[in-house]
Amino acid sequence: MVQETIAKAGYPKIKTKIVSRGKPAERTDLTVQISPTRFDSMRNEIIKKLLPLLNQKLGTKAKAIQVVKEIQFTNVKDPKSNLNTIKVEIKKDMSVAVSADDQESLHAYYFCQEIEGDMITDKKGKPQQSSKVKATPIKQIFDKCDASWHDSGKFAAKTFQQKFKLSKGYNYLQRAGSPWIEKLYKKAVELYKEAEVPFGDSNKWNPADMWICKDVIGSGRDIQDMKSIAQLNAYLRREFEAKRIIGVSLKKMSKIGKIDIANMERKDLRVVKYKDSDYGKKNAFSTGGNIYFNVDGQDKEMSLRSFNINKKDDISAEIKGVGALAGKCGYKQINIIFDMFKLLKVNTKQYIMSQTVEQSFNFIYKEAKKDGKVSTVITSGQDFKNALGTTGGVNLNTGELEGWLISKVQSIETIMSIRNAKDSERPKILLAMFAYASSTTKDSGPFVKVSN
Repeated sequence: MVQETIAKAGYPKIKTKIVSRGKPAERTDLTVQISPTRFDSMRNEIIKKLLPLLNQKLGTKAKAIQVVKEIQFTNVKDPKSNLNTIKVEIKKDMSVAVSADDQESLHAYYFCQEIEGDMITDKKGKPQQSSKVKATPIKQIFDKCDASWHDSGKFAAKTFQQKFKLSKGYNYLQRAGSPWIEKLYKKAVELYKEAEVPFGDSNKWNPADMWICKDVIGSGRDIQDMKSIAQLNAYLRREFEAKRIIGVSLKKMSKIGKIDIANMERKDLRVVKYKDSDYGKKNAFSTGGNIYFNVDGQDKEMSLRSFNINKKDDISAEIKGVGALAGKCGYKQINIIFDMFKLLKVNTKQYIMSQTVEQSFNFIYKEAKKDGKVSTVITSGQDFKNALGTTGGVNLNTGELEGWLISKVQSIETIMSIRNAKDSERPKILLAMFAYASSTTKDSGPFVKVSN
């Protein structure tokens, strides 16, 4: 009855979930989820529309309570069931995912609005296309992106313009929406491969999501004439200085933020200091470990772990800490760097999975015990395994165990190699990992990062 009422009101995407509290005969909750794809403000309109319709359908005996994003009815008496509570929750339609291209395109329109004055909507509030933006058409993404993404676009644009104060006359190119960007990255890949620079993908050369350009939408002949990745980067730095070509890396923002400018100066002279490392901040049952270091006076943290143990993924090193420039250095790149410095490389997940569970847990226990994070009641690899299934919260009877073992063993091996490196070499190793993760190697291109 509730579902039919909601569907007739124009919201056919409904999910139901029965929740039992106590004994089934005492109380059952019915949750109806509606998935609008518009802004948060639309939720209030939906609630205003549905509340009287449901009140009428459920009768005066049912008491309605409106909360932020839902309507809840109590004392619902249905002789055919034990139902006494109905909650109608207004939620986003997650089946209509907002892609990276959608988010970046929306930001491009807001940058154009902030700098050029080309409003993103007309006087009636409907989205309108600007010829200066080369991205996904605004009509396709305007309603798809919720209020938080629209706010992010506005904050990012204002943050950028406060710093650069550009005049009018630019084009705003989202990375997947412009032939010029396609030519740029194609040339960059060609040049850095010729130089045998081990970038895993072109985003590690330059992670810009959008390019603000003046007078470069033509053939791109300047780019095609470049003979080396160093020459291409030097060209982009000159254009950046002249405010003719600016690559912008975007992060979701909730307020006016800050600007970080990368790769406009030499980055091979940074001062790096190793501080500490562990196999888990709180205990040894975490999926990885951490390395703590300092770059030019700013504290950094490198978190090592697999970001999907259920898929048994290899580890990545994710950079965190003061300053917005961050990112990941993957398993393959870690071993490339270790090979450069003649360090013992991290074993493949295939090798780890070929070992017995007992061998892996004996190795983890032995190393974790040295780290001082293992309880004194744990005296063997088998004890560690048992504790992992209880205190550690890992299901030992599923594929989750193999994924955890891969993540933990690879993380420990990474930290061991860095700990065993010469004191004079360790800062260079950490700089190589940090520079790759943050796209600030000597071969990386210039870009601006806008973030909170």
